[in-house]
Amino acid sequence: AKTPPPGSVRLHHPHLRFQGKTLTLDGETVFSVFSGQVLLHKFSVIEMDDPDLLSYRFRFTSSDLRLDRITQAITDYGLITGEIDASGWIELHNTGKPTELELFVKGLSRKGVSQALDLQAVRAMATVVEGPEAAGKIDQLRTLAEQLQYSRLGLYTRLHPGGALYIRGRYYKTREGFHEYAWEQLRSKHVEEEVQEFIMVGATMKQLNIINVQPGSYVDADELWRRIMTARE
Repeated sequence: AKTPPPGSVRLHHPHLRFQGKTLTLDGETVFSVFSGQVLLHKFSVIEMDDPDLLSYRFRFTSSDLRLDRITQAITDYGLITGEIDASGWIELHNTGKPTELELFVKGLSRKGVSQALDLQAVRAMATVVEGPEAAGKIDQLRTLAEQLQYSRLGLYTRLHPGGALYIRGRYYKTREGFHEYAWEQLRSKHVEEEVQEFIMVGATMKQLNIINVQPGSYVDADELWRRIMTARE
């Protein structure tokens, strides 16, 4: 079992209210964890009297989270280094499975901070993106490098009720170089024509690019969840 990450929790102006079948904690809950901070702005327990429908919903913002601390503490997908900011909201069924969410993730490029993935993490990502058959391709890279490096990381995703998952990369490339979408452009489903869209942009010769081949399309969340579970094996 993984050791719980060290950290602390603080409450600012907490206020509990109960309406219908929903219990809500207003105010701000601050978690100091993974060398950064996670702020919960609102936390709700929905359909409290029905175990089959019980779910949890919360909004959050986070800053300066270290990916090496996260991947070492809570995943079996290999090691990723770098720092990120993330924000959004999520609704979880009481089984722990997301039923609806919106998530923004942006990598932070900082002097002296490594931005890399070991091959176990790359193998897991390939399994999630392309399926289990892709893992064999990554095994062939072991003779080239123990780590692959990246320079930019950015992701927007929206899970709709019913399981349709919308995924976008933050960056796109034209003849002039790399450009960055504004978050509102991604939320409004704006797609630049005839450009490559990147979730992760590689750095140096030992690089890893993750390209969103079909920006603006939807994927099946249940299939993606199965791939995520397979990637841990």
